[in-house]
Amino acid sequence: MLPVGTGALIGQKVVEFVHECPGVEENLAGLCFDTTASNTGIHTGAITVAQQSFGRRLLFLVCRHHMLEICAAAVFFTSKGPEIELFARHKSHWDFINEAGAGSCLSDSDNVWLESRRAVVVNSLRQHLEDVQPREDYREFIRLTLWLLGEIEDIGTGFCAPGAYHRARWMA
Repeated sequence: MLPVGTGALIGQKVVEFVHECPGVEENLAGLCFDTTASNTGIHTGAITVAQQSFGRRLLFLVCRHHMLEICAAAVFFTSKGPEIELFARHKSHWDFINEAGAGSCLSDSDNVWLESRRAVVVNSLRQHLEDVQPREDYREFIRLTLWLLGEIEDIGTGFCAPGAYHRARWMA
């Protein structure tokens, strides 16, 4: 028996809940979570336990509020100078990024899974676009996802190589 409050126990409860909801498990594509260690632990984190229980890779959607904690940790705990290490790594690896779309970075099995559910995903996203979104960043995420799936020609933006950055600018 696992101690109460551990990531493994949380993960098991998530799995139990999904099993109780008809039709959810076969359509489950991702998990949304905050960045606490009990969720993100590599061996017994809730998301790891859940993904292993379902026997397939799931999309990890880190809470938009907590994602900034990861960035802040990179800024405050690993950077030694005025540059932000997280952005420096991104900038140095820019040439390896496929700007044409995300499809090429998926495995063959992921592409098969995505193609088998593409119509459902696209219809759902289009329906959400018609709904009033409480935040503009949700709408932006939906439009970006549709663009990556090749369903929208132009989202009014593009990918640009990272430019100059500095800790003071990031903090502002």
